Amino acid sequence: MGSVLIPTLIQVALGASLAIAFRRRPEWRQVRAVRLGTLVAILCSLVVYSAALLGAGGTLGSALSCLLLVLIAYLPTVCHLITHEAAVILPEDVDREAEVVWTWRVRRRLLFGNEGRRRRLWRQKRDRLEGFPTDPVLRLELLELSMGLGEYGEALFYAHALDEFLPRGETHAFVLLRAAQILAEKQQRLAAAQPVLHRLIRLYPVSVHRDEADRLIRLFEQAPGI
Repeated sequence: MGSVLIPTLIQVALGASLAIAFRRRPEWRQVRAVRLGTLVAILCSLVVYSAALLGAGGTLGSALSCLLLVLIAYLPTVCHLITHEAAVILPEDVDREAEVVWTWRVRRRLLFGNEGRRRRLWRQKRDRLEGFPTDPVLRLELLELSMGLGEYGEALFYAHALDEFLPRGETHAFVLLRAAQILAEKQQRLAAAQPVLHRLIRLYPVSVHRDEADRLIRLFEQAPGI
């Protein structure tokens, strides 16, 4: 039993030490080399420990109990590292049901057809919004339809409303960009667009909308008399 107990205590101590270290230094989890190196080291340590258990010649029950104890010790660290790694590998908007699904295909479908069709759809969705005032998908659809029909004041109203209750994420970044586009390009209010653009860049420094935001900021900087 002693030949199993000492390696088990060492593994448990290592697992607890890693959990404490990553809790105190959360920036380590942001470095991919540290994440992957730690995961590989844990895997190798578990393989060596399992081999030691098999060679110790104890009972199956005691071996399984020791292994379970070690796995529990490593579990918090492994879960945190895998979660951070998945966030890098997967697209940012994966599994965000609390936000909304909003893709270019939806926008293209809304704006398909002549102006008469789009205006009828716009009126239908406005009527429906009265029964579902907090539906973010409806407001996003109305934002795009209003933009397409030149109803820029109404589009800006929907953008401001969405800014209030959408959670952080790419859909929220898209709404901020739309508000800035309306202010800067449709209403020629370049100065009013700047706080929205700077907020977009501050909240989402890495975003698919960053280039467009930078372009609109340059418009303001190059405008005469501002």
